[in-house]
Amino acid sequence: MTNSTIDWILPIVAISLTAILLSKKVKNSPLWRATLTPLASIIGSGFLVVAPLLGNIVGANAVWAIIAIVIFAYTIGSVLRFNILQVEPLLNAGGNRWLSAA
Repeated sequence: MTNSTIDWILPIVAISLTAILLSKKVKNSPLWRATLTPLASIIGSGFLVVAPLLGNIVGANAVWAIIAIVIFAYTIGSVLRFNILQVEPLLNAGGNRWLSAA
């Protein structure tokens, strides 16, 4: 892909994602509200530092590096979400010594 193609694709993708994320269905979703605060923290503190570093390290491929980091972060988040939904109720119920850290 040439730089001029990316110059057209990225704004279209950004505007489309913004429209989706600002829709009433997404804004009122409990999952989105629970996701928003940690996501804002990651973007605010992490990407503001990482993006310029990646620009220096990988140059024009910084966009792809950021996408890879986002996918990696989402994967880690899915593990955390699984633990919250599945393991924590088991810990609160007690009775399973293999789940206890004590």
